[in-house]
Amino acid sequence: MERGVVPCASNPGPAGINRRQFVLRGAALGAMLTGSSSLLTACGGGSSLTSGSAAAGGAITIGADTPTSLDPAFAAYYTDLMVDGAVYEGLITYKPGTYDVVHQLAETFVPSADGTSFHFTLKKGVQFQGGYGELTTDDVKFSFERIAGMTKPVLQSAYVADWAPQLKEVQITSKYEGTIVLNNVFAPLLHTTLPTLSGMIVSKKAVLDRGKQFGSHPIGSGPYEVESFTPNRQVVLKTFAKWSGASKAFVHPSYDKITITANGDPTFVDAGLRSGDLDVALIEGSQLKRLSADESLTVAKFTSLSYDWIGMNVTNPSLSNIDVRKAIRLAIDVPAIIEVAYDGVSPRATAVLPPTMGIGYWKEAPVYDRDVAAAKTLMQSAGVSNLDLTLTVANSPSYFKTIAELVQANLADIGIKVSIDVQDTATFYAPSAAALKNLQLFGLDFASFPDPFWSMQWFTTAQIGAGGYNWMSWSNKQFDDLNNQAAMELDDAKRTEIYIKMQEIWDEDANSVWLAWPATIWAADKSLAMAVRPDGLPIVQAFRSA
Repeated sequence: MERGVVPCASNPGPAGINRRQFVLRGAALGAMLTGSSSLLTACGGGSSLTSGSAAAGGAITIGADTPTSLDPAFAAYYTDLMVDGAVYEGLITYKPGTYDVVHQLAETFVPSADGTSFHFTLKKGVQFQGGYGELTTDDVKFSFERIAGMTKPVLQSAYVADWAPQLKEVQITSKYEGTIVLNNVFAPLLHTTLPTLSGMIVSKKAVLDRGKQFGSHPIGSGPYEVESFTPNRQVVLKTFAKWSGASKAFVHPSYDKITITANGDPTFVDAGLRSGDLDVALIEGSQLKRLSADESLTVAKFTSLSYDWIGMNVTNPSLSNIDVRKAIRLAIDVPAIIEVAYDGVSPRATAVLPPTMGIGYWKEAPVYDRDVAAAKTLMQSAGVSNLDLTLTVANSPSYFKTIAELVQANLADIGIKVSIDVQDTATFYAPSAAALKNLQLFGLDFASFPDPFWSMQWFTTAQIGAGGYNWMSWSNKQFDDLNNQAAMELDDAKRTEIYIKMQEIWDEDANSVWLAWPATIWAADKSLAMAVRPDGLPIVQAFRSA
C-alpha cells in the first residue's frame, strides 16, 4: 500500500532508497492523530481502537505494507518503522500518543542555552540483543555519525540530512557520558531527528560484524528482537528477554510474538480481519465503510502529514502568466477529486501544512472553490485561449491517474486541452534537466515528519533543477530566507509565524492546487488496545489486551 515520498538530497544507500523515494512513499510516514491519547481513537469518537484475538502473552498478526530494511538508516514503510520502534531505542523518544519528548536510554539529557550542544548520561546496564554486550557512548557516537555520513565507508543513509551538516561530532567523556556538538542550531533536532529513526542506537559491533546483512539481521536494545525476516513479505518479532526496561514507564510489552506481514488485496485483508488471521491491518479508503459496519472491528481514520497537489511549472511559457495559473486553480473541482479519487475519506488540503502538524498550520488559508466563470475571466485577461497542456503523473499511487482524468475534464471547461502522461515511477521521480524544463502540470504526493522543516525545504531555490524537488521551478528569496530562519528558531510560536508567512508567499504566486492531506486508516479486532504515535504510526511494543 504505497502513498507518497519524502525528499532528501542524498544518493540511494544499500537499501536502494533515498529521501525522495521515502517522501513519495507517504504511507510510511503519513497519518496524524489529533489529541494526546495513547490509544487509537475510533472513527465514531470512541475511546480506543482495540484489536487482537490473542490474550496478553500470546501472539498477534498485523497486516501492513511491504517490509524492506530493518536498518533505521534505510527504513521506508510503516512495517520498517514499526519494527525499528520495537527493536531499537534512542536517547529520547516520544511518549506514546503524543509528541512530548521523554528520556529513553538517557538518564539525563541537557541542552546548552544556545541549542548547539546536548550533554547526556546513559542508563547503565542496557544490553544489546544477540549477546552483543552493554550499550555505551561509543555506540551512540557511531550511530549518529554513521547516519551523518561521517564514518567509513560513507553510509549514504536516506536520513543524512537529519544530521548533516549540523552535526560536528559526538564527544565521548566516559563509557556512559557524552555530548552531541552541532555546527549550528537545528530546530527539528528535538522534534524529529533524535526521537525518531535518526536517533536510534545500533550496536557498533553488530554493524561491523554483519555489514550489509545488518538490515536483515538487526541488533538493538529494545523490548523486541527479530526472530525472522523475509524481505518484502514478513517480519516476526519476539520479546527480548534481557530488555533493560528503559521505556518501562510508558511501554509494557504484552505479547510474546508479533508478526507483521505485507497486506494483499483488500479482499484478502477483509477476510483476514474477519477470520482472525489478522488482528490489525492498514486498510484502504474503499474498505472503510464496510469494515466500519463490522461489530467485531474498530476502524480509525487519521489525517496524515502527507500532502498531495497539482503543481505548475512557472517557468514554462504556457504557465508563466499568473492569471493562467489562477484560472487553473479556480477551474479544478477539488471536492469532486476527493470524493472520487480518495473515496471521500481524505480531508481537503488548503496549504502544505495540515492542522495536525501543530507548528506552522495556516488556519486562515484561502479555499479556492470551483468558479468556472471567474476562471474564464482570468483566461481572457491573460489573453490566452485554446491552451494545450500536459499533466504528468506517476502510475503509483494509482489514484493520480484518476485525478488527472478529473483535472482534464475540469480544464476543458475553460478552454484548456489537457493531455495526460502517465509514467512509471522510476522515470517520473528521476526527471532529467530537460524533462523538468518541459514539465507543465504535474501531480505529486510528499510525506513528512512531525516538523514543518521536512515539508517546506524542498521548495526553495536550491531545489530547482535536476536532482531537486522544486518542480514548480518557483524561486522567491524571501521564502528562502524565512526557511533558513525557521530552521534555527527554537521558539515554536515564532516558527509558526514564519511558516505561515512562507505559505502566504507560496499562495500569492498561484503555482499549486492543493488536493488532500491523505488519510491513513487502521482496522482492528476489538479485543486489543492499539497504541499509536500522534502521526498514526502503531507502537507495537505498547500494544496490549483491551
